[in-house]
Amino acid sequence: MRFMSFISSLIVSVSFFLPWFKLPSGKTYTFWGILSKSINGSFSWLNPSSPGSLTVYVIFFTGVLMILLGVLFGVLGGRSGPALGILGVMVFTAVSWYLYGSGFERILGVGYILAILGFALGLVLAGGEYF
Repeated sequence: MRFMSFISSLIVSVSFFLPWFKLPSGKTYTFWGILSKSINGSFSWLNPSSPGSLTVYVIFFTGVLMILLGVLFGVLGGRSGPALGILGVMVFTAVSWYLYGSGFERILGVGYILAILGFALGLVLAGGEYF
């Protein structure tokens, strides 16, 4: 069943290039776009100079790191990759929900949904005795 974790991680890898968020202003953000803008400091809410934003900044990058490690472990055939990835998506979701509030479900793009479904597919189908 390690093959299923590989396939699900490839599905999530494809989702990185699809829109994760479609803002009402018309802008769309892919996973890589969000990551690059966050590293360059373009997102004002990820300002590490203020105490409240520092917490959001650390939690956000923890979620991103968990997603990337989940894909890496899944591609390498590990069964724990999809589990780590889905935890990362949940952390990423918590930060995004905190930022966008009640309109969060309206801005979700196909890439975000594909990432959640890919990790869930890998978690269900690649499960087994050993994580």
